[in-house]
Amino acid sequence: MILKRLILVLLAAFLVMGCVGAVSADDTPINNVAISVTTPTTDGTPETSLTWDHATGTISWSPSATKFAPGIAYFATITVSASDGYNFSDSVGVTFNSAQVTPTILTNKSFTVSHTFVATAEITLNTIDLTLEAPATGNTSGTPSSDTTGVGTPSVSWSPSATTFNANEVYTATITVPAATGYLFGDSPTVKVNNMNGEKITVAADKKSLTAECSFPETTPIEISSPIALTLTPPVTGNSPTSPSSTTTGVGTPTIVWSPTVGTFVEGQVYSANITIPVAPTNYNFSSSPTVTLNGVDVSSDIISKTNAQIILNHTFAATALKTRIDSVIITGVTAPVYGSYPVTSAASSTTGISSVSVSWNPTVSSTFAADTTYNATIIAQITDSRFAFNTSTPSVSLNGAPASTANVTRNSDTQITITYRFPETESKILPTITLSANVTSGTIPLPVKFTYTITNATSKSWTYGDSSTATLSSSGTLNHTYTTPGTYTANLTATNGNGTVYKNITITVKKAQLVAGFQVSALSGTAPLTVKFTDSSVGKVTSRSWSFGDGTSDTIQNPTHTFTSPGKYIVVLTISDGVDSDHTERTITVNPPVTITPTQTAGVKSLTTTSAGTGNMSEIPHPFDIIKEFIHLFYSILDPANYLFAVNDSKNTS
Repeated sequence: MILKRLILVLLAAFLVMGCVGAVSADDTPINNVAISVTTPTTDGTPETSLTWDHATGTISWSPSATKFAPGIAYFATITVSASDGYNFSDSVGVTFNSAQVTPTILTNKSFTVSHTFVATAEITLNTIDLTLEAPATGNTSGTPSSDTTGVGTPSVSWSPSATTFNANEVYTATITVPAATGYLFGDSPTVKVNNMNGEKITVAADKKSLTAECSFPETTPIEISSPIALTLTPPVTGNSPTSPSSTTTGVGTPTIVWSPTVGTFVEGQVYSANITIPVAPTNYNFSSSPTVTLNGVDVSSDIISKTNAQIILNHTFAATALKTRIDSVIITGVTAPVYGSYPVTSAASSTTGISSVSVSWNPTVSSTFAADTTYNATIIAQITDSRFAFNTSTPSVSLNGAPASTANVTRNSDTQITITYRFPETESKILPTITLSANVTSGTIPLPVKFTYTITNATSKSWTYGDSSTATLSSSGTLNHTYTTPGTYTANLTATNGNGTVYKNITITVKKAQLVAGFQVSALSGTAPLTVKFTDSSVGKVTSRSWSFGDGTSDTIQNPTHTFTSPGKYIVVLTISDGVDSDHTERTITVNPPVTITPTQTAGVKSLTTTSAGTGNMSEIPHPFDIIKEFIHLFYSILDPANYLFAVNDSKNTS
């Protein structure tokens, strides 16, 4: 029992020693540790380890560094560990760079000490190199940059202010340069911009930024590359002149002067265009040897004057085309005045070159033409196509397909004539005019009918088919209608105007469909039992039917099948009905008796005689099926022992 307790105590002791760093009674305590770490200096190399006689140390830096940067206060954490056989006493004394400090005890074998050093010295910059793209006409401002260590990201502003550089301007850049962390600018630094000394260098009070100015040479205009493309509509007889234009970059708005002066180009005339081409208001110049195209054709040889800012050329066009002269005019569509009808106000012309024809009436027509009145039509034919003109002599006129010899024709100008024509006096009263026809007027139901009609001079119109059905009418057309009930119908077309009413009728006779009974059979005769298939082929609207097969049986289906079992003649009757009328038809079916075979026995020989059961006469087998049937009967007769006699001899053989 005592031994067991001793073992437990020893185990507990070992466990405690393991938890506190395996303290050994033989470890020598360390009572004092002097830590010395070199203060960080710019570009210095950080220490990472320390060594004592009975201990070692490691140093970690924040921020981490392989070389100390300028202007940074570094934070060092030193971890000190006792060598084997040593430990730190509970009251170990620790100094850091000769100053007493309180360590952070990890175990009796290690502790840590932390310390923040003063910031490393900042580096003074006395030479700064900057790069900035020089202003160029049409370009936008670039961003300055620097490859000098310790310089941040520069920015720039321009005087005069510009988002896009213009020509003939001296631009001054004011560049603001920040110092990177750990760097300062000297009191009088040298600043170079594109290897040129900067001007008006100003260092901020905290020496963390500076500004420098740099003036660039005057910007030069952009030389317009050839060719300079002009577009201008050539002179066309009857057209008005247009202005030239150019889509070439840097070219301003061209101007033009025509010779001879023109409001509208006349036929057969040679025109010259004096065109002035300016550069755009800013930034562009013409080259010393420009090329100019007009409508895609090189006209550089037409240049009569050129400077950096302006080109003048004089181009001569081909003579304008001669107009096509119109000496005869065809007018259609001027409807003669009719009492109660509406006047036309425009007409048509098939004459090439005439674009419009207007019509006015004298006396003036406020609504419709009056009765007993003579009207004069004033017809104006107009040409708008500049390629055409009326002949200098008065053209002849055809009106509504006939020469208007009595018309008065006045040539108003090259592009307009007036035709005055007097129509006959209007009639006193005009009724509507209608036509009506039908493709059929009689037939059986259902009867489709197509009506064709025309209506003129009507203010209202109506239509009925005669069976209470109506339709909407236009001035002409067709109507389709199907009559489904027998009867006589009167289709009516009525037209009305202020002078009266007219109408037309067509009588349509619709008859009931004819009812005719009829049927087909699969056989008219045969041997009993005889099976016959009946097929109804009746014509008409059959609503019911009845079959009588002549043997006392009947049926009502459309296509029955019936078997006649006894010989004889049977009259089959089919009766049909459409609900009102009926019809019937009949056919005779002949059923023959079956063929029989009678065996006849003679001495030692059996013979077969085929006879008719009715007459006793020899008869031919009428059908292959009957032959097969009788053959089977014969076969069974041959095999039947009752038809044979047997004799017994001494040898007990049968014969």
